[in-house]
Amino acid sequence: MTFCRQSSHGGRVLLAAVIALGGLTPVFGQSAAAKAPVPDAAAQAEALKLIAEIFEQQWAGAKTTAQKTALAETMIEQAARTAGDPAGQFVLLRVARDVAAQSGDVTTAFAAIEMLDRGFAVDAVKMKTDALLTATKSIVKVEDAKVAAEESIALVRAAMAQDDYPVAEQLLRIGQSAARKSRDAELIRRLTDLGREMTRVVKAYETLQPALKVLDEKPTDPDANLTVGKFYCFVKGDWATGLHMLALGTDPETRDLARDELEQAAGTTTTEGQLALADGWWDLAQTREGAEKDQFLQHAGDWYRRVEPNVTGALDKLKLESRLKELEAINRPASGSPKPLERPPHYLTDMQEFDVKMGPWRFGKHGEMGDGTRHEISLGTQKFPYALGMHPPISGYSSVKYRLEKKYDTFVSAVMIDSVHGQVMTPKSPIGFFVLGNGKPLWSSAPVRVADKVQGCRINVRRVDVLELRVYCPGDNGGAHAAWLDPYVLEAK
Repeated sequence: MTFCRQSSHGGRVLLAAVIALGGLTPVFGQSAAAKAPVPDAAAQAEALKLIAEIFEQQWAGAKTTAQKTALAETMIEQAARTAGDPAGQFVLLRVARDVAAQSGDVTTAFAAIEMLDRGFAVDAVKMKTDALLTATKSIVKVEDAKVAAEESIALVRAAMAQDDYPVAEQLLRIGQSAARKSRDAELIRRLTDLGREMTRVVKAYETLQPALKVLDEKPTDPDANLTVGKFYCFVKGDWATGLHMLALGTDPETRDLARDELEQAAGTTTTEGQLALADGWWDLAQTREGAEKDQFLQHAGDWYRRVEPNVTGALDKLKLESRLKELEAINRPASGSPKPLERPPHYLTDMQEFDVKMGPWRFGKHGEMGDGTRHEISLGTQKFPYALGMHPPISGYSSVKYRLEKKYDTFVSAVMIDSVHGQVMTPKSPIGFFVLGNGKPLWSSAPVRVADKVQGCRINVRRVDVLELRVYCPGDNGGAHAAWLDPYVLEAK
């Protein structure tokens, strides 16, 4: 094994620095399809013996929560540096996860789990659920309880998205327990509302079972597709799952619009086509009632926002702006504060950045790549007017920071390698995108090896003072035209 012994007097290197400087190479280099199997019990037992010896002093001295967090972070750092030893790397991360969870430190436990998930074939959701359950029993600090509750909300929604309602219900109970410990009235309210939403969705899902059974035998059955498609689109708001079912359904109006939208997604998109599609969903909403009407309006709004930067006609712009204002009014309750999904985005390109580090090109803002030619970041004919260009240096990283000062709770973006001047590039090295909060990792992409392949990112930044975006290149930076597609933050509720 290639562990380095830890000096009890040595300073700890931040985990974020290890990630940025390439220490994660053995984990980061794995694609989802090439994740290593979990090492067998014998290999893990052997690794654990050596780890116990190496970390004996720190292990014995870790009495306080801060000391246990320090031990867990040191183990994560060592795991990142442990190349060529899957068993050692796995056990270091496993132990770091457990130490952090047992001390109530959800953030560090999740950092270990996310590294395990990038490198090994593990069930990350189950690991996070177990870690949350352990952590909530040990939490003492109010801030740790808030983190646990926030992470529970995110995991509940992830489980609901997969229709895994038993796990979602378990996570909801964990989150409610953490929220009570936090004594945060807003968190308690959000989890109560989430519980009501889950009850509604679960009830609808249970009535869906006969139609799901029909689809198992007849995947193109029109009636069953309409029933299931309406559940995903109108009950869950999951148009990505339900749209193709509506396209196979028996309702001619939703069927035709769904087919038009699928054609747009297939690459035949134009500004005129997108605007017509938004108008179609909006007009159809006027013929419906209740949740169906609401979802049609919201979906039309999604298309209006998507096409808004590219609309040039004065009348089209006027109609689009009028309808978005109408949507904002619909979504604004009596209290005057908008619903979470309708909070206005604060685009990073319009915020003041600092501590900017780039490679051969300048920092690209307002949709430009930063190559000096005013090249606009795009995907097909779709332009991204709020995108950021961050070409990394050779064997290093580009980075930019923003002061959030805990005023925001959600960060949203997508990432890709841009095709500069119409040429689909294959970067010389696999490129990694990272989001850090207060110097700690919050999210990382899978390795990006080809241009125009998009990965999405939506993460919790409620406790973040300083948000940092990084793009890491482990070698030759040729073709590393790294782009963050219209990244934005949402103000905390």
